[in-house]
Amino acid sequence: MEQSIKQVRNNFRKGTMRCLLNLGTKPNGYYSTQSLLARELGIPITSLNYHITKMKGEGLISPQNQPIILTEKGIKVFKYIWDNCDKTQARCHNVQIVFEVLKGKLDNPNYIYEPITNKKYKGLKTKLSGFTFMYYGKKVVVVCPDIYADTDEEISSEIQLMVKDIKSILENDFNLTINFVKIARIQRMHIAVLNSNIAKAYKLTGFTEENSEFAIDNSHNVPEVELTNSATALENIMALIKFDGEYNGRNRDNKAKGTNL
Repeated sequence: MEQSIKQVRNNFRKGTMRCLLNLGTKPNGYYSTQSLLARELGIPITSLNYHITKMKGEGLISPQNQPIILTEKGIKVFKYIWDNCDKTQARCHNVQIVFEVLKGKLDNPNYIYEPITNKKYKGLKTKLSGFTFMYYGKKVVVVCPDIYADTDEEISSEIQLMVKDIKSILENDFNLTINFVKIARIQRMHIAVLNSNIAKAYKLTGFTEENSEFAIDNSHNVPEVELTNSATALENIMALIKFDGEYNGRNRDNKAKGTNL
């Protein structure tokens, strides 16, 4: 059984793992609809359908469409992964992507729009599939859901998948023509190491210090070190994760010797 579980885990994309871990840690153990699970994960329903199909193929969730619930095998896989995985992760948040609008306007009557201004231009804001869309006529600024990953490559991959999903939403749901060449300009992006050993050493109850490059806080009820410079965050995240692990190793060694850092 252990070998088959490892094979299942190796076959999973990161998003599929998130579905499994979310179901395994949910108090009542199920979601009544896919829309609720997609909203909880902050991903488009089209992306969730891929993960659901993958999990059904592995026999991890019930084959019926509703409710979405783990099978006995799914529970065993979840427990194995939960007991053996490193729960330290990178969280990429506050990702804002700019899309250039060549033609069309935000005119779908099925969505509720809120007037907004960025102090220079007036626009409209609405939410769909976990994304926030801010329309300013010639451009759309999209705020994306948080991304949880283990490496900078996974973060980059998830962002590119989001770009495709967002472009599809803008063209199909809002009837906009998008300049594909100039989309995906990252306007803002912060990346944090969750459950950071460095942050744990501060024993925080909330926000603490911040400079132009990083912040250390407990603002999401998880101790984290956050890289706040959008220009360098993605390239520096792996160095920070490595340093955090080395810090933990030194801390363990010092505790074994009866000393403190």
